[in-house]
Amino acid sequence: MTSYNFDIQWSPLPRANRIATLADGGLRLYEVSSGVHPASNPPGFLAEYKPPLNPWCFAWNPHINDILALGFTNGQIVLTWFPYELGANSQGLRGRECVRKANQPQRCTALAFNPNQANLLASGYDKYKSTSNNCVLVWDVSRCDLPISSHRRHPEDAAQSTVSPPLREAVQGESCRSLVWLPDSPSVLVAGIGDRCLRTLDTRSPTVTTPPDITTKCLYQLCVDPSRTNKLASCSSSHIQVWDRRYFDKPCASIGPLSRPIVKLQWAGNRAGLLACLTRDTSSLQLYDVMPECDSEDALGETPYISRSLGGGADNKDIVSFAWSPCRQRIALLNRDGKDLTVGDVVVNERLIVSVTPEPGGRLVWAAGADLVEPGLAPQGEEPIVADIGTVIRERAKDGYGCQANHKDTADLVKADPELQRLWMWLHHANQIGNQSASLKYSYRKGIQLLLGDAEESIVTETPQGRKMYHSPCRTFCLSLTGWGSAVTQVVDDPQYERIAAISVFNGDVEKAIRVLESGSATQDNPTVFQTVAIALSGYTQQADSMWSRVTGKLLHKLVHPYIRALFEFLTSVDISAIISHSGLGISDRTALALVYLDDKELVEFVDGLVKQTTTQGLLDGVLLTGLSNQLVSLLQAYLDRTADIQTVAILSTHIDVAIDLPTNWISDYTDLLDRWCLYDLRIQFDINRKNRNQVSLINAICPFCAASFKNDSSVATHGNGGMTPPGVSQSPSSICSTCAKSLPRCSICLVTMGRRSPSNTADLTADWFTWCPTCHHGGHANHLGQWFKRTLECPVIGCDCQCMSLDDIPLCD
Repeated sequence: MTSYNFDIQWSPLPRANRIATLADGGLRLYEVSSGVHPASNPPGFLAEYKPPLNPWCFAWNPHINDILALGFTNGQIVLTWFPYELGANSQGLRGRECVRKANQPQRCTALAFNPNQANLLASGYDKYKSTSNNCVLVWDVSRCDLPISSHRRHPEDAAQSTVSPPLREAVQGESCRSLVWLPDSPSVLVAGIGDRCLRTLDTRSPTVTTPPDITTKCLYQLCVDPSRTNKLASCSSSHIQVWDRRYFDKPCASIGPLSRPIVKLQWAGNRAGLLACLTRDTSSLQLYDVMPECDSEDALGETPYISRSLGGGADNKDIVSFAWSPCRQRIALLNRDGKDLTVGDVVVNERLIVSVTPEPGGRLVWAAGADLVEPGLAPQGEEPIVADIGTVIRERAKDGYGCQANHKDTADLVKADPELQRLWMWLHHANQIGNQSASLKYSYRKGIQLLLGDAEESIVTETPQGRKMYHSPCRTFCLSLTGWGSAVTQVVDDPQYERIAAISVFNGDVEKAIRVLESGSATQDNPTVFQTVAIALSGYTQQADSMWSRVTGKLLHKLVHPYIRALFEFLTSVDISAIISHSGLGISDRTALALVYLDDKELVEFVDGLVKQTTTQGLLDGVLLTGLSNQLVSLLQAYLDRTADIQTVAILSTHIDVAIDLPTNWISDYTDLLDRWCLYDLRIQFDINRKNRNQVSLINAICPFCAASFKNDSSVATHGNGGMTPPGVSQSPSSICSTCAKSLPRCSICLVTMGRRSPSNTADLTADWFTWCPTCHHGGHANHLGQWFKRTLECPVIGCDCQCMSLDDIPLCD
């Protein structure tokens, strides 16, 4: 790889508005404008430093304002300073020199200040013929000397002194191609050595320690991703390799071969995973968006990346060097037009991805940073900005969404999304009912659909209006799940007076509905509607042919609010089919009405149809009907397809029974998002909560030869909890393990292969359970061993002296 003596670097200090260029044997300092249009505000020249010798490389001090180190072809290192700012202080470093005692001059090829200690400077050198000098040195610049030198800018500060030795030396008889300090390990640096390896050097001990070398030809332009300090990149003349320090034995991504020799490589300062590459004699940069860090050693070499080109300006001048801004997505460029060199900078925008929203008649949208732009809907041609789902998920995660022990607290975090708020409030309400219920037959986890499938026949009563009402313990429990229990409660903080009034009427309490409307009129800016409805209700009579019923029936179609309309429909008609089919009413209220006023057959048909509708449309209100059962999986998948809210789906899936088969990618996709955003604490908390919710003790029978579990073996009878049970006895039993094909264990008493019924089968469901001793591992059918151990404590297998029954403190019962 051909080296160069053109370079440009952005100041690493927080304000980061200065750039320095190395060209034509001199060092120049420029100031960059902070405007959003760099083309109209080019960098302004500030100062210049031109030594007698041509410097080959330079490095900014990341802690002291405008102190730079210059490396020369004779191996000398000089600290210089641009004192144009009034009151600035170089802290006594300007003019200091780092001079090595070498037999022959060796060119300084690389310089790097320690990012954590301002006084430490690492330098790399070429190998000179057959000399055995060290090629990596670490200097304490505060202890370097100030000899009188003709190429120092401020000789008045110098004083006669002897040459100070370096703090550490390493790698004898080789060349250093590039080097970089590791930000999270202040005393460790990585260097490209010779033509064969990357070497990690720990400078804490006098004899610099070196872990095993990494063999590679990509030794140049070593750099660390500031946003992901585990990621490094290096290159050869035509290839780029990305490394993960946690798995440093091989690269996690390889790019190339490129058509031109690589000149410079650097990570973006404030954008994780964005790597810029410059090749020779070109007017554009190549950007590589490298995916997040490898999660495991198996993923090494497979990390994907997305590449794109970035032009250097409208004049298409060749770029000889570039530098990322440490705090903005801007790149400083050193351009060449013939013999003239110019300095400029460009803004790097994110890749524009145009998409269509998933709902029917989808809208055209595209990303704008962290926002989603939707054109054509704003007045006067303005483009509205709506929150992107990725941004929403990230903000919710930072607020602790899904980590609360109380579902009501979770609901409080998602007040901006009524659908999610209703979901978590329902789970809170259902948990309270589950804790208060002493019956094991009814559980909200089954959902209303499954509960009604096993319900007893309902008892029928009749209201004074002639409307039939149906009662049963199952209906009563399901009704409590809808919120129509002993008290009517609000789902959201804002009082829904129309809904509460309608539910009061549905429950036969017209007077309560009038009181609710009167309370609502006192809190509304326009109380006329509530007052009018209250007056209309006060004239209600139970006579079907009264004037009130006739007039109300004629005016129903003019009522807009769904609950007000349903209220009067209920009072003027015995048939409720129109009410429960009204999409403007909440699913819980429609279900509650059906539970009270539909017969058993109509109720099951209605609930089945509603489950199909909510599952197809992905409506989370359908959780009331499906419960936390298999049906919920299809509903959540439809909701995910509709909203892309992988966060809610992953969190809700942790509440589903572990026996239900869930898509494996839900939780992994969400945890990958948290890892990509470096929200590791939230990822750990999510995993802990998931483990605590799913702590179920599973005991499985396993093959004594290959240790394969019989839980998923179709040829062996297993119970849902992993034990052997007669109801699951295979219709075509096998006597061998389906994994290793070796014989299965036999009952120690009857010698029948496990999984088959014993010859003395009884009506007892536990008689054929296969049990075994955890000490000697001999076992058999539960009824056979029970009879055996009534007579003796010893194992029934001949030659086994294990006192199986004496190991158990629980007495054997009939």
